[in-house]
Amino acid sequence: MICAHHIRRGRRAGFTLIELLVVLLLMGLVLAMVGPKFTASIRYFTARSATSQVVADLALARTQAVREGNTASFRLVSPSKYEVTVDAPNGTVARVVKRVTLEGTARGVAVTAPAGARIAFDSRGMRRTGAGLGDNLVITRQGGLTDVVTVTIVGRVIRDK
Repeated sequence: MICAHHIRRGRRAGFTLIELLVVLLLMGLVLAMVGPKFTASIRYFTARSATSQVVADLALARTQAVREGNTASFRLVSPSKYEVTVDAPNGTVARVVKRVTLEGTARGVAVTAPAGARIAFDSRGMRRTGAGLGDNLVITRQGGLTDVVTVTIVGRVIRDK
């Protein structure tokens, strides 16, 4: 049964063109205000994921050293490239476990090692010390923001915020 108030006389249900234009205009204004902040957030989290990747690869180098019973290193090749290697007894590269290029995943991110270009772990997972061996990495991203990753003498990897 159809009630009288459900029947519309001569009018169609829907929106007028002006109502649709007003809604589209409001949506455009909201996107214009939120868009730049959203883009900045994406850049921030991309750079943070690059730091997480470096921390994970330092842990991989430590794990490889313990697993292989030999020295393993995190070697910085350039500000955007590094390698995780298993080393020969004389300190040269015996085998490359992993090569990483940060340019493809995180643009504008650079990794530097102020105390040296190599962080090495011995067969017990402890950080090796000596000439040319470092203990921290500085990860710089666009806007001048930095993360510092430090490896303690016992091999613990710490991300300073």
